[in-house]
Amino acid sequence: MKQILPILATFVALSAAAAPLAPKTPAEILRDIDSYEPLSKIRLASPPMALPTRSLDDPQADLDATYAEYCNYGDLLGNGTNIYMLYLTNTEISKGIPVAEGQMCRLEIIAEAAENPSDPMPQGTYTCIDIEKDAPVAGTFVAIDSDFLDAFPDPDDPASGLVAYIWKINAGSVSITINNDIYENTGTGDYYIIESDGLHGDIISSQTGEVLESRDLSASYRGELFFNDPNAYTPLGGDVELDIPDLSGRYMDGGGWTLTFYGVELDDSGFIVGPGDLFNVEIITDDPGFMDPDLLQGTFTPCDLFTALTPGCFGQGKWMEYWGMWMSVGTSLNVYNEDIEIERVGLAVEGEIVITKVSDGIHHFDFDVTTPEGDRMTGSWEGSISENVADYSSGVDETGLGSNGAVKAGHGYIEAPEGARVFNAAGVETGTRDLAAGIYIVRTADRAVKVVVK
Repeated sequence: MKQILPILATFVALSAAAAPLAPKTPAEILRDIDSYEPLSKIRLASPPMALPTRSLDDPQADLDATYAEYCNYGDLLGNGTNIYMLYLTNTEISKGIPVAEGQMCRLEIIAEAAENPSDPMPQGTYTCIDIEKDAPVAGTFVAIDSDFLDAFPDPDDPASGLVAYIWKINAGSVSITINNDIYENTGTGDYYIIESDGLHGDIISSQTGEVLESRDLSASYRGELFFNDPNAYTPLGGDVELDIPDLSGRYMDGGGWTLTFYGVELDDSGFIVGPGDLFNVEIITDDPGFMDPDLLQGTFTPCDLFTALTPGCFGQGKWMEYWGMWMSVGTSLNVYNEDIEIERVGLAVEGEIVITKVSDGIHHFDFDVTTPEGDRMTGSWEGSISENVADYSSGVDETGLGSNGAVKAGHGYIEAPEGARVFNAAGVETGTRDLAAGIYIVRTADRAVKVVVK
């Protein structure tokens, strides 16, 4: 899926969110879970595909796992339960899919709600249900998103990646217990015993939907069960020299500059189509009521993006949820890979940005900022602000608000059309008066607009 520059993608996403949506059924809610990565990233092995040890006559359908992890998606169903994804594997996995030859069992489990997302996974026996027919209650696991994989390199073209026999689990149960009395290794967590009973699954054609093969399956694990946050970002893992030859941005009321420096490849529509660095910077200057590039001078130091925006600062990077989507906001680096996915994230929380006016119309930026993990991001950019940054100081987004009128922000207030709703960056509705400094989203009948309140 192509991605567009963040300064545009934010408005696309928010505009889509402004329309009222019909309540979702439990089945629709569970189908929406992004369990790290979709299994479609691994191609279904087209039968009969045979290796010396594999074929549909003799697949690897028994798993003695050597590693296990779980994710907690919280009370998505609103019934006092938590939705867990449990992964059992004997090979390396990344974001919930195998990256090397081996087997993996993935189970979507419904259990009693935990106080904290990282609390130990609840013990018990969980029985397979069809969410279209059975109530999603604690003590069950859901067939929609429960699978057993036998993955291996494509025998016809090993360099092209992994293929797999993928059984959709449709019957059976799994028991999860903790017994620290027989702890067999030097880990620091609880010792889990996980056993399946009567698992059964079908390989289903992705083209026709027909059942290609049915099989009894088994999976077991003994050892520590590791928590993995599905909404977490992957840190940079070391210092980075920014590769950012290009700039796109906007100026908004309140002295707010959103500047996106990038080295990713874009198509004619502004969509990201190639890998590289994308460094978003939020700068606050004095506000003359219009975009004045001459104000972009001096040394800018970090301040809280939502509570302490003042001239002379850059908004610190944060990782947060926007209407169900987790993303970096504020001053932050996203590193895109060949699949146009965000591979690593750097949130700028310390350091400084020095901006110098070189000549009329030309500015030089020096970046030396640090992430919460202590990774340093350094680099520079030089060029024209007026040629690369659009002036939206009226508060209107790039397509305008049509007959609904303009949205404007001032000192502690927002002016908006009648019926508009205002939310802070955490998604809390605030009203339009007595507002703290920060970024707000104004939702009208047909648009969502970001404004900066001073």
